[in-house]
Amino acid sequence: MSTNYAPVTKQNPEDVQSLDSPIFPVQHDTAKDMSHVNYSNLTIYDDPKELGNSLSSNALGLTIGLSGVAITVLFAVYGILVLKHDGDEAENGSMAMTLVTISKYGPTIFLIVFAAIVGSAMRTIATFLIQSGSSIGVLEQLLGSRTISGALFTQIRLRAMDSVALVIIILWCLSPLGSQAALRVVYIAPQFHTNRTSPTAMNTFAGYEYSYAAGIVSDLWGNVRLPSLEALNYNGTSWLNIRDKPVEYTSLVGVPVGPLPTLPQANTTYNLTNSYLKGSCDRFDALPAEYHLINYTSEPPPIPPNQFNKTCGWVSSFITPLQIGLTVPCAYNPNEKDFDTRHLTWETLNNVESATIAECHLSTTTIELSLTCSHSKCEPTAIRSSPNPEIGHKTVLDLVPHPEILLQLLAEAFPRSSLSGGQNPIISYFLNPSDAIVSTNHTALHLIGRSNFELRLTQILNTVLMLGIGRNSVTSSFDTFLSSPISVPNSTVPADVVTKRYIVRCDRAWLSVLIVASFFTALVVAGAMVLQFFTLAPDILGTVGLAMLDREDNFESGVAGGVGGAGRFRRTAWDGNDWTRTRREMIVRLADVKPGEQVGRIGLAVLGRGRGGEGGAKLVRGRRYH
Repeated sequence: MSTNYAPVTKQNPEDVQSLDSPIFPVQHDTAKDMSHVNYSNLTIYDDPKELGNSLSSNALGLTIGLSGVAITVLFAVYGILVLKHDGDEAENGSMAMTLVTISKYGPTIFLIVFAAIVGSAMRTIATFLIQSGSSIGVLEQLLGSRTISGALFTQIRLRAMDSVALVIIILWCLSPLGSQAALRVVYIAPQFHTNRTSPTAMNTFAGYEYSYAAGIVSDLWGNVRLPSLEALNYNGTSWLNIRDKPVEYTSLVGVPVGPLPTLPQANTTYNLTNSYLKGSCDRFDALPAEYHLINYTSEPPPIPPNQFNKTCGWVSSFITPLQIGLTVPCAYNPNEKDFDTRHLTWETLNNVESATIAECHLSTTTIELSLTCSHSKCEPTAIRSSPNPEIGHKTVLDLVPHPEILLQLLAEAFPRSSLSGGQNPIISYFLNPSDAIVSTNHTALHLIGRSNFELRLTQILNTVLMLGIGRNSVTSSFDTFLSSPISVPNSTVPADVVTKRYIVRCDRAWLSVLIVASFFTALVVAGAMVLQFFTLAPDILGTVGLAMLDREDNFESGVAGGVGGAGRFRRTAWDGNDWTRTRREMIVRLADVKPGEQVGRIGLAVLGRGRGGEGGAKLVRGRRYH
């Protein structure tokens, strides 16, 4: 085995070749014939370099450090601005909305800035420590912790459970925490502002103005329709939630309520107490075709029992095929406290084969209705029977001297409807509410069932009554100040107007995390910047140039070393960037630098600049190495 050395010539700096010339002193300690490698031009640069940072280097380091501090401080300023604008309305173009927009990009920016700052600081601290003298363990902990995953796995790999490992892990934990804090410190939340108001509702228990009701043929959307307690099979005084329940209403028109706030974001909640006329039928039967309608003039039916001797007779109205009869008191006295129950008889000639008779009594149901209104549209949310009804047996029909007008409106509303085989729309509504006007349905009325008949009787009666109580009210001109020619008795109800708006909120817990993360990041930047000014050693840690340096044991043993043995490079003042720039094309590998010995030795060997040179021997699987 032979050892060949390239001739070494020591030259002055002005006489040397450029740094791009082929310069790589190599020791070839190999069993192979390396005589074909040309080493004639190999030269060692040995001109000294004065240690210390230049003015430009100091200025660059200061600029980079201050920029890092400024960026981290901006995150803290961002958090303080969020706190300052906590509670501001989230309007487009406002500072509060600008902060919300910034929060979308904050997490990404924080992660990038933190990784760049802390990763660089780890290397700076390691360089400063190795200049003063540090254990290999601490250096490896620092150099291996330049990423968040490296910080964790390096400590695990080294089995490092000391204070340095704890500080490194805690520091890197600030990266995801600070990133999330930049996102979660600000958010948009709804805010509800409640004001008390007093809208006015039409009182449905009022005098019936029949002379105006005859001309009302349309409904106005937007009025509050009263649900039927009977259709819900409920009569308790506890609130029943009906928000998601199918609801039947007691009238085809609603109760006007106003004025309501017109702001789109305003919601009004209030409880409305009102009443409706209810029909309950004790008899609902089919009769044979030869049945003769009741003659209320010559043979009126007897007065119903269990009265207070204040009912004296009947009134009726008839147009084929419908006749309606109603009991009347002996005298008109709207101030009377004890009233007899009103009875109503309904007779319908269905067809040539049968007839239908219904004997019903009328009563008043008082309810409390909880409503939520958005803008001008109201939705019932809960209902209950009024715990303190004051009406008793009294109905709205007891407030007028001539209730028979109601019967005429119902029975005689469509006098020519039966001509040419048509059907009375009132009866058609009972048979099919969705096809009442053009229907020629002559189905026997008793086939719809008692409950459907009672509900539709209630709806028809209340529709005509409410239109008669206040025609102007149900046609969108609800006069809350009772200034119309015919004063409608109104009632004032307390209401809560809830205005919804969106505001920007600050999460103070995440704000604390953001400020802490920003503070320690800025502290790391400032500390690394200061250490750079006190560091004289070249910044070579973590680069291949570290392998090119002389070691103290080489000088002690008299080895004029090179990579992998003698002939070592003498540029000890170069940093990692210098080595990379000047030796960019140098080919190196980890090789067996003692292949001729029984136990090999692994070292970094120079192969050349692509000219066929080969340093050391390739590593062999199964061979033993020191």
